[in-house]
Amino acid sequence: MEKKLPKVFANAFNKKLNNTQEIFYGNGNNIELNRSFSLNEIIKKINNIFNSSDHIFRSNVLITTKDGEKEEVIIGKTSNSILTMTGESIRLSEILDIKKK
Repeated sequence: MEKKLPKVFANAFNKKLNNTQEIFYGNGNNIELNRSFSLNEIIKKINNIFNSSDHIFRSNVLITTKDGEKEEVIIGKTSNSILTMTGESIRLSEILDIKKK
């Protein structure tokens, strides 16, 4: 006995998606972040660092945030942050750029 499922109508979607947000609003104050790279590009850069052949346990990187640049040794990542050797967790939304040293 074969059960037939009902047909589902799927509407065609032909629009370009641009859902990276560069201006955040909170408590009536406008806070603008000047991103040099989008969040997706930052995630790709971090994945390239962790997937490189010379990354075994840790990598020396230069991280640029709104507070400035700092050198860190990164050892891990989660879905929304990277972990450093000093035990610090840096949120991906705070990172403006990341470069491997």
